[in-house]
Amino acid sequence: MSVRIEISNLSKCFKKDKKPFYPVKEVSISIEPGEFFGLVGHNGAGKTTLLKILATLIEPSEGEFQIAGHTHKERHQIRNHIGLLTANERSFYWRLTGRQNLDFFATLIGLHGAALKKRVQEVIDLMEISDFADQRFDQYSAGMKQQASIARLMLHKPKLLLLDEPTRSLDVEATQRTEKILTRLREEENITMLMVTHKAFLARQLCNRIGRMENGKLVEITEIRKSTSTGTKHRVLTSLLSLQEQGLLNYMAEISAIVPHDADNFAIIVNESSGALHAVLAKCIALGLPINSCEPLEGDLT
Repeated sequence: MSVRIEISNLSKCFKKDKKPFYPVKEVSISIEPGEFFGLVGHNGAGKTTLLKILATLIEPSEGEFQIAGHTHKERHQIRNHIGLLTANERSFYWRLTGRQNLDFFATLIGLHGAALKKRVQEVIDLMEISDFADQRFDQYSAGMKQQASIARLMLHKPKLLLLDEPTRSLDVEATQRTEKILTRLREEENITMLMVTHKAFLARQLCNRIGRMENGKLVEITEIRKSTSTGTKHRVLTSLLSLQEQGLLNYMAEISAIVPHDADNFAIIVNESSGALHAVLAKCIALGLPINSCEPLEGDLT
């Protein structure tokens, strides 16, 4: 059973130059069981601080929150329900294999013997990492490390995942794989998810609702209506440095329109329902073309 998050007038105050500074200020929201909620906003808006408060890593200064009916004072009970994925994963031992790492983390949550082996194999199968589970961790790509990190989160069967920039530093293919994994976990494992991201198009693609934070406050909540027909169109701006590169892009006409945007950029108009966005981004990267922006045509959330 997935869990509900209730946040009421939550604030965190630090001292900055001997003056009070609020990275999170008077945030209130309810996140429903099984919901995928996204938080967007510029650097310093308070997104990651809010996530750390919910993970019981930081004490709030004012207000309160509840996860699965437990208040922030009940840290142990809350931690039994959550899995935290940080933007810079450093907890793995690089000279061990993925499986050996998972064995170690499983002992930390009290698993031993046959029960440990069974659960580790279950998360390896769940995350589809059996092909590289017995390779040393220092041989993993960024995408493989992210899959192993999510596998570690799933060892204790959490019902809430707190995700801090889950696709940071990943290439297009690894990003797409991570999106599919998170979607499948929410649907098949019935997990509530709260994700911090700078990528508005990723939030729109995965989330039921998106909250925008500015200067520590939650200023807007947008409900995402998934289209069953045309999907969400995106505009990718890229600099075409030569006529030859422009010609290379022309063969993508059947999945996008390419039109001049300004003196320095062309706009590639992509219909996401066809899965074209990832193909266009991957091709631009393969061609060495800079991606200057990628935004939904319905409006920018960042």
